[in-house]
Amino acid sequence: IEAGNTYRKSVTLTIPNDITSSQTHDLVIDLENDNERVSFRYTLNVDERRHDLNIFDVILQPKTVTAGQPVSVQVLVENMGDKKEQDFKGTIRIPELGIIAQSYGDDLVTGAQEAAERLDEGEEDSRVLDFVLRIPEDAKTGNYNVEIIIEYNRGYDVVKSTDQIFVQGR
Repeated sequence: IEAGNTYRKSVTLTIPNDITSSQTHDLVIDLENDNERVSFRYTLNVDERRHDLNIFDVILQPKTVTAGQPVSVQVLVENMGDKKEQDFKGTIRIPELGIIAQSYGDDLVTGAQEAAERLDEGEEDSRVLDFVLRIPEDAKTGNYNVEIIIEYNRGYDVVKSTDQIFVQGR
């Protein structure tokens, strides 16, 4: 940087889903060289997204399976948004093997609602969806991608994840 010149740089921040929202956070930017250091402090207001489901965990049992055997899949879905989610659909698929399973969930309250205990019986901010995939008997030995898809907000929003299983062909 040369004295007397003006430089502009863009900075992109990735805000984590689990940041404490509905309050302010300080963003501190430090600029320094060998001789001096300058700091700038900015206040950021962080709000939750209105609709924001998250795939927190995926459990495949077993992770190594013999062709023709079933695989149990559990998907933990959590509501990170500002709105209660009434209905959502989970889809698990292994495209290379042409198999698919679906499950449905409802009434995922927000974390704030759960913390304030403003919920009906059985409502929580997370839910486990259970699936069973039967591996075809003619599946070849190899690693296969398992796609996890959660559709919510009347299908307007989607969150995806991928895991892998190993199939031992017969």
